[in-house]
Amino acid sequence: MEAQLSIVHLIMEAGVTVKLVMLTLLLASMASWYMIVQRFIYFRNSREDMYDFEERFWSGIDLSQLYREGNERADSGTLIVGMESIFRAGFKEFSRLAKQSEMDSEAVIEGSRRAMRVAMLREEERLEKHLSFLASVGSTSPYIGLFGTVWGIMNSFRGLANATQATLATVAPGISEALIATAMGLFAAIPAVLAYNRFSNRMDNFLNRYDTFVDEFSSILYRQAYALVARPESRITAAVSRSRDKHRAMADINVVPYIDVMLVLLIIFMVTAPMLMQGVQVDLPTADADPVENQDSEPLIISVDSAGQLFLNLGEEESQALSLATISQRVGAVMRRSPEKPVLVWGDRAVPYGEVVTLMAALQEAGAPSVGLVTEPPQ
Repeated sequence: MEAQLSIVHLIMEAGVTVKLVMLTLLLASMASWYMIVQRFIYFRNSREDMYDFEERFWSGIDLSQLYREGNERADSGTLIVGMESIFRAGFKEFSRLAKQSEMDSEAVIEGSRRAMRVAMLREEERLEKHLSFLASVGSTSPYIGLFGTVWGIMNSFRGLANATQATLATVAPGISEALIATAMGLFAAIPAVLAYNRFSNRMDNFLNRYDTFVDEFSSILYRQAYALVARPESRITAAVSRSRDKHRAMADINVVPYIDVMLVLLIIFMVTAPMLMQGVQVDLPTADADPVENQDSEPLIISVDSAGQLFLNLGEEESQALSLATISQRVGAVMRRSPEKPVLVWGDRAVPYGEVVTLMAALQEAGAPSVGLVTEPPQ
C-alpha cells in the first residue's frame, strides 16, 4: 500500500508537462486496448464465418442456391463479409456477364476475377482497420515517455544548479517523474506492438486463404464458361499471378526508441550513483590535498554538521543523527566484514578540531585502519 501511495503521490506532485505526457500515454493505452479487444473479436468471428462458408461451399451445394441463401441473409440485415463476400461478388458478375450473348468466356472470367479482386481489397481494408493506430502507438509511445524522461532530468539538473550541495534528495523527485513517464510509455507500447504483430500475421493468413479461394473459384467458373470459347492457359496463369502480388505494405514497428530509453536510464543512474555518498549538507574546509584514488567499494562516510551532529551513510536513515557510540558500533560491524573498506570524515569547517579528533580516534578503535578527511580544493 505504501508503494502504491508513493507512486500516486509522485504522479500528483509531478509538473504540468509530465502530467500531460502521462495523460497522453494513458489515453493511448486505453484506446489501444479497446482496439485490441475489438480486433480480437472481429478476427475470431471472421475465422468462424470463413470455416462455415468453406464447409458449405465444398459440400456440393449448388452455387446458385448458395448465392440465394446469401441474398436472404443480406435482405434480413446481416452484413456479409469475408470469403462469402468475395464469392458473391464473383458469382454475381459471372451471372450478369454470362447473360450477354456477345460476351465471350474470357471476358466473363476476367470480369468475375476483377469483381472478386475488388471485393478482396474491401476485405483487406476491413482486416487492416485499427492496425495502423496500434503500429503508431507501439512506435511513438516510447518517444513520448522519453520526452517525459528528458523533462524530468532537466528539472533535476535545474535543482542541482540551485543547490549548495548535490544530494540524491535534490534530484529524486525529477528522476522519479521521469521513470514513471518511461514506464507508462512502455506499458502503452508493448501491448500495441504484440497485438500489431499478432493481427498482422492473422491478416496475412486470411489474405492467403482468400487468394487461394479466388483461384479455386475462378477454375470452377472457367470450366463452366469454357464451352463458349476456349481460353489460352497462359493468360489465366498471368491473371492469377497479378492478383497474388497485391497486398501488404505496412510499416514495421520501430525499435530505436526502446534503445534510446535504455541509454537515457543508464545516464540517469551514472549521474545519480555518486550522489548516494552524500546525505548531509556540510560546509567542507578548503585545503590543498591529493585526490583520493578510486576505490573498488563504496566508502563509509561519517558526516559532522555545524552543530556537531553525527551522520552515517549506512542503512535507510542516512539523515538521522546518531550518537558517537552508535556510530562506533556500526562501523566496527562493517569493518569486521570488510577490513579494507575505506572510511572518510566529512567535517564542517565550523566544528571544533577536538570533536573531529575524538571522532577519528573512536573510528580507529572500532577497527578502521585509516581514516581520511574530505576537503574542498581552494578556488
